[in-house]
Amino acid sequence: MINWSTIDKVYRKLLLTQFFTKGWGKPDAIKRIFEFGKILADRPKCLALINEDYPIKILRDEVKSQYRVLEGMFVSPFAQYLPDLVPEEVKTARFEMIVPACWRSESYKPVCIHLAGTGDHGFWRRRVFTAKPLIKEYGIGSLSLENPFYGCRKPKDQLRSSLHNVSDLFVMGGSLMLESIVLLRWLEKNGYGPLGLSGVSMGGHMATLASTVWDKPIPLIPCLSWSSATPAFTRGAMSGAIPWDLLRTQYVSHSEYEQEIKKQLLKCPKTDSFRLGKDFALNFPESYTDMNKFMSTSKTQSARATPSPSAANSHCPHHCQHSDQGKSDQSETQECCSVSQNEGSNSNYANNLTQPTCNHPHQSPACKSCPRSIDESRESHRANSSTNVSNNPTPTNDEPAKSNAAKSGHSEGRREAIDLQAEADDFMRGVMDVTTYLGNFSIPVDTQMVISVLATQDAYIPRDSVPGLHTIWPGIELRYVSGSHVTAALFKQRHFRQAINDAFCKYCRKYPT
Repeated sequence: MINWSTIDKVYRKLLLTQFFTKGWGKPDAIKRIFEFGKILADRPKCLALINEDYPIKILRDEVKSQYRVLEGMFVSPFAQYLPDLVPEEVKTARFEMIVPACWRSESYKPVCIHLAGTGDHGFWRRRVFTAKPLIKEYGIGSLSLENPFYGCRKPKDQLRSSLHNVSDLFVMGGSLMLESIVLLRWLEKNGYGPLGLSGVSMGGHMATLASTVWDKPIPLIPCLSWSSATPAFTRGAMSGAIPWDLLRTQYVSHSEYEQEIKKQLLKCPKTDSFRLGKDFALNFPESYTDMNKFMSTSKTQSARATPSPSAANSHCPHHCQHSDQGKSDQSETQECCSVSQNEGSNSNYANNLTQPTCNHPHQSPACKSCPRSIDESRESHRANSSTNVSNNPTPTNDEPAKSNAAKSGHSEGRREAIDLQAEADDFMRGVMDVTTYLGNFSIPVDTQMVISVLATQDAYIPRDSVPGLHTIWPGIELRYVSGSHVTAALFKQRHFRQAINDAFCKYCRKYPT
């Protein structure tokens, strides 16, 4: 049997691109993003940020045989609220829209907004593999939005897709959430509908974030993404492209990260990965044994699981086209409605780990997992880092005792370094959770309009360390395609398009207009 996840790992190693090459970003920038994130997480407040008639400029509008192509631009609303955090090139949002030259029905003009995945610069990939095929197969139009920091929005000093700072990722997400509101309102105003959101990989996660700020039911089709970006950057194949040494050094060197920003992470009740990592360390080695048992159980359940047949569309109004492709692809496509047995087991395990069982109420200095001893280790490490020892005493005959003490001190110093390294890693998980974990945002108006497509062996996005999308958004539909993250992105595009059509058909049946 082919281990598809190995392909993801090998592919990632072949890429030379590294992320966050300049580190976290300025502490003040992260603090301001956190504060603004509280508004993004509150749907009414977020919608109030943008005028109903937000100006959009159309640069091109022409008809080519079967298609009508529009290109447009507008100022990103995010840049108006946090202008100094947004590079000049990023401030102008650009999009390409491709719709049928002649709609099948004047009362049914579906358009899906597609957000770009990692490395998807420009529009050609979405135009060729998504937009034009969607029109041919289902009569669905597409609007592709250029990601901040990509394509024509890429800063001049940025290499390819290598975001300079961790904070840039949050600027990207916040920008896309507000820009999606602008485009959805503009499409409604111009008579298009129903409207949907989709994306592959990072684009899928950005689409889910965008759906949380929309105040109406909307078809949502995230492909190859999950409930948080945390596992992708800390445990998945992409984690190898993160300069961890640089991030750890900056975390130790700047007290603001711990003294101010980390306190906000600890105040966040839904920072699941941060708590899970801390509880895992406190309960070691029992937690490690439990994890091995869980993994064995999960693999057994996965082996026993049998694919259920794809649900057939029925009586969809407004000329919504049904697809029979799924019948011939049951051997490679597995569909699961609402809850998958395997994903549910992962979620239960995650929930069990959130119960604190620290047996050190007095926080003994020997307990390196407790907050007080970690603080002491940090201060000791910083003090040692700022002191240069230049004079070494000459050895004497009574050196053995001193030597043992030195070894003990070296061992203690090593433990302190390990503690600080683990704390910096936990900080990364906490920051990612606060800004990307969907449990921290509003729930879509109707989760039954969500179809999530996942790869069976995805090494880029491990799904076993955070609550599942179906857990925080009950009622969604999960579908599976065989293969890895990379192979699914390359060769399963028709399954993504089928899911888009099926989501629009669901919408038509439930909300006929």
